[in-house]
Formats: sequence, structure tokens, C-alpha cells
Amino acid sequence: MNTVNTKILESIIQYHNEQGNAFPSYIKLLASKISESDAKAYLQNENFDINNILKPLKLKSIVEHSRPMIIDDHVVDVFTAKLLLTTSDKLSTDNKKKFFNESIATMVALSYKMLTY
Repeated sequence: MNTVNTKILESIIQYHNEQGNAFPSYIKLLASKISESDAKAYLQNENFDINNILKPLKLKSIVEHSRPMIIDDHVVDVFTAKLLLTTSDKLSTDNKKKFFNESIATMVALSYKMLTY
């Protein structure tokens, strides 16, 4: 794992410790999937938000493994994860950041509205 991904992994560990959650075993796997350019961009940003990294990776993990996961206190199934990823693929970079800062419920509502109109 490169230095940038190690810094992101440390940020994720710190975030989970602050939230009082046990450190999940899949975080190292998720951190290894972050491209170096994305990692550098996030680390250089003063408004660094861990959700912009974790949510899309968790959603991809749900789709890849066909297993639901809890994100933001909501159980996200494969269909919902696929819906959110399809929506995020159609958004610009700035809008993706805004999209992933929303709660899962808001993301689902936005996705449904976007894909049905």
C-alpha cells in the first residue's frame, strides 16, 4: 500500500475511533482500492470528508459481494447500492462530492427523481 493510501487508512481509523465504532476489517481493503490521484486530491483538500471516500467504496462492495451493509444507520441492499452508483456515475465531480455528503435517504430520493424524470 502506498504512502497516500496509508494516510487515508489512518484517517479512516481515527474517524472510526472517534465515532466509538470497532474498526471494521474491510477498511484496509477499501483503502487499497482508492486511486493515488484521488487520495492526493482528498488529502490536499482542507474540507476533507471521509464520506466522499467511504460511501462509494461501501456501495461498490455491496454490489460486488451481493451482501447488504449498514451505511449511515440504514441497511443498503444490492438494488439500492446499484441505483446510487448509477446515479453517481452520471454526476460531475463537484456534484458527486455533494451527493455523497448527503444521507442515504436523501441520496435515494435524489437518485429516484433523477432516474425517473
